[in-house]
Amino acid sequence: MTAPSPLTPTPAPLADLTQIQRITFPQFPAPGRVLTIYESGAALPIPVARVFTVASDEADTMGGGHAHRWCSQVLVCLQGEVEFVGRDHLGGEVRHRLADPRDAVLMPPTIWGEQYY
Repeated sequence: MTAPSPLTPTPAPLADLTQIQRITFPQFPAPGRVLTIYESGAALPIPVARVFTVASDEADTMGGGHAHRWCSQVLVCLQGEVEFVGRDHLGGEVRHRLADPRDAVLMPPTIWGEQYY
């Protein structure tokens, strides 16, 4: 049997739905624009390693459909509306509607996530 590599991270312990958090980021309106700040610290209790965006031009599109073993994810809806569905290993389910760029969902590792656009 081959020993595990010391570079391979240990999977996170199984999370449950109580570990999913709603986050509100600070927003500063100004004439003709609005500034929303996303940064690690008080509002975001995890370090940020990667940022990506998803856009859909078709109604009833699903994204996600998987869980991550090691990393947490923060979901923000920049425009329109996204319904987040999170499921845990106990069969529980939680839903959050995101429609404001200030609002986010922090999803820990091992939570099955789906997004409906």
